[in-house]
Parts: sequence; structure tokens; C-alpha cells
Amino acid sequence: MSSTGEDSEEGVSTNGLTMGIALGIPIGGTIGLLFFDNFAMGMAFGLSGGILIGIILDSRKKR
Repeated sequence: MSSTGEDSEEGVSTNGLTMGIALGIPIGGTIGLLFFDNFAMGMAFGLSGGILIGIILDSRKKR
């Protein structure tokens, strides 16, 4: 397999978004249990926050 610059950039963006989602769901679920007494509500906030953080980190890496 040949590794081009495009392939490496694609892997970076997938990794940042994946890490944001993977960390956002459990952190949001924990916060949801603490503040709302509802895991699903916190998980929704954590998922959206994780996606937002992942996209921001990916955009900063591409510069």
C-alpha cells in the first residue's frame, strides 16, 4: 500500500472525531447522571459536545 498525504490527513480527521465521540459519551453520561439523574440526556449532550470538540481539533490540525 502506498501512503499519500491525502490518506494521512483522512486518518487524522477520523481519529479526532472518533476520539471526541468516544470521550464525549461517557463524560456526558456521567454528567447526566449527576445533574439530570438521566444517563440518556447527558449522553446526548456529551455526544454533541464530543463531535464539536473533535471537529475543532481536526480543523486546527489541518492548518
